[in-house]
Amino acid sequence: MEACKEMKAKLLVMFIVLAMASAPVMAQQDPNDAGNQDSIILVIEHQPDVSGIVSVDSTFTAELYFVNDMQNIVTATGGYEWDNDNVMLDSAIVTPLALTAFNMMRVVYYANNVDSSNYYQLFQFGGFRISGDGLATSTSRQHIATYHFHVNPWPNPGTDSCVIDSQEFTGGAILKFVDPDNVWWLPAFGHKFVIKDVAESGGLGTIDNLPLEFSVEQNYPNPFNPETTVEFALPSAGEWDVTIYNVLGQVVESFDGVAHQPGVVHVKWNAMSHASGVYFYRVEAGDQSETKKMMLVK
Repeated sequence: MEACKEMKAKLLVMFIVLAMASAPVMAQQDPNDAGNQDSIILVIEHQPDVSGIVSVDSTFTAELYFVNDMQNIVTATGGYEWDNDNVMLDSAIVTPLALTAFNMMRVVYYANNVDSSNYYQLFQFGGFRISGDGLATSTSRQHIATYHFHVNPWPNPGTDSCVIDSQEFTGGAILKFVDPDNVWWLPAFGHKFVIKDVAESGGLGTIDNLPLEFSVEQNYPNPFNPETTVEFALPSAGEWDVTIYNVLGQVVESFDGVAHQPGVVHVKWNAMSHASGVYFYRVEAGDQSETKKMMLVK
């Protein structure tokens, strides 16, 4: 009996040690890439009605992208919500890339059910790889999944809206990346979206993506040669400036413009005439600004 108790104790200790060894260690961001935080990005796209039938419904997709430029990902989770019950999730599909990278499990609906997703107005992505390298690194965005929605006629076309944003909920849908060494970190999430339904007289509805807050994305690709894109979201109309500096703080290029409505701005920089090295870009709009680092490699 004593020998049996001793064996059970040893097994319990062994189980606890193994559990501790397998538990992910948290980092605030990719521990191998302190300069460029990894990101989860949603891109909202309006899909025109090609059936030839006039309808007040609007159809759109939410495309999910991952940015992981320095470390492979073997597990990734993220939860999202919308706040208008006239918006309905019809279907979702993972890309061939995600099927290969996360070969053990892929989840795209809340509670694995499209009806539950629409009832709670929640959707998610969960991917897990049992062995291997997972999602390989890339300096560009990597397309993971696409979610297909339709919009029923809204009571107040032109003024009604729907917000889509990240949201943690039960079932593990927290923004999280995990690498092959079992270290996990919090990727950055792109800006919120406001989707507006504007019913044109006798025609189709339209959808606009309108960010709720000022945000600056990591340039892509990064590192780059010789061209890269700086993307930032403006929640209101107004002037904007993008200034690029070298490591000495000297201005090497500048761009400016005027946004006539809220939206996302893309600025391309061709660094053909500049030397390899670290550069910084600063985006300013009104009283808000943000600076990020990028790498030119020739």
